[in-house]
Amino acid sequence: MSSDGGTVCAPDGSRLTGAGPTPVAGGHPRTRGAQAAARRRVRRAARGRRTAAPPWSPGGCRKGITLASSVRSRSTAAVDLRQLRYFLAVVEEQGFRRASRALFVAQPAVSRALRQLEQELGVELFNRSALGVELTDAGVEFVALAQTVLRSADEARDAMRGHAVRGTLLRVGAGPLCAGELTTPILRLFGDAHSELDVAVEAISFCDQTSPILDGTLDVAIVRGPLEHPDLEVTPIAAEPRALLVGLTHELADQESVDVGDVLVDPTVPLQAPADWAPFWQLDDVRGRSNNRADAAPATSLRAMRQSVADGATVITVPDAMRRIAPNPTTRCIGLRGAEPSTIAVARRRRDRRTAVLEFVEQAAETAERNIHLLPGAEVVR
Repeated sequence: MSSDGGTVCAPDGSRLTGAGPTPVAGGHPRTRGAQAAARRRVRRAARGRRTAAPPWSPGGCRKGITLASSVRSRSTAAVDLRQLRYFLAVVEEQGFRRASRALFVAQPAVSRALRQLEQELGVELFNRSALGVELTDAGVEFVALAQTVLRSADEARDAMRGHAVRGTLLRVGAGPLCAGELTTPILRLFGDAHSELDVAVEAISFCDQTSPILDGTLDVAIVRGPLEHPDLEVTPIAAEPRALLVGLTHELADQESVDVGDVLVDPTVPLQAPADWAPFWQLDDVRGRSNNRADAAPATSLRAMRQSVADGATVITVPDAMRRIAPNPTTRCIGLRGAEPSTIAVARRRRDRRTAVLEFVEQAAETAERNIHLLPGAEVVR
């Protein structure tokens, strides 16, 4: 309640007439009675309109305090840019499955992120049914808001990245198997040649290499194909044979190498990975269909893949470097003849053309060409 020149405003913004200035001791009884009646009307209005909205009344009286408090306490989690990108991808692709393929992200991860987004916003953005998904009224309104936020974030990031000065931080994604024995020379030689840069190397998941680049966590990454995305520039630098990862009890475990046609009947490890990336490692492109083990949990990393094949019931292809760099007593890597080699590449955001990023791509290719002998059986790709 507030007063201004003899007018009293209830929490819903209505003006209660008959209320005069604040009473003083000894005032006229009639005046005091009118003031008391006004106060009673204010209290009744406050009790009946605890959740009034909007926050400001037309007459300038503030209201809706209780409502504002409830909104603040609804969720302490913050909406992040990744959730907004996933939301717009589902809208543009008109479905979760197509969106996951466009994003190079597993479908369960997209679904989880959007459920969290809806919980944090307190509204349903999609109507889900067996026929697909469609935007709710709130979802329709949220499209323009999400586009505005992402556009502003991209503009801010690009503007700041334009300040390519001494001491710039370059965040590089890499893993021991991303380029096998070429990984260390690529990183070391680039760091030696660019002492003016702070190069931070961060590990990336074998099964999800693109998300950290797309969401801005990384500037550039050494990756394993096949990878395609409209927002990424992927530059191949080498091609390496694949190996077959099997458990020690598998019937092929004592072989030095096998033909790809001999293993197509073996169930493969399900992968929680982009829909266009996983089939390559599961040999679906050779077999012509999927042959995943139905009761196996989807693997999200090389470690999980190794655990899945350890019982001898499934197989999966891996970079040939795994047998040299990451041997394990529970599994064995054997040569795989007749399978298309895997591509080692460097990926960056297409719009990111900073000098440091472009020089990393170029120098990685040059390092791979000079040191290809470190990766047995590999060939340079330029």
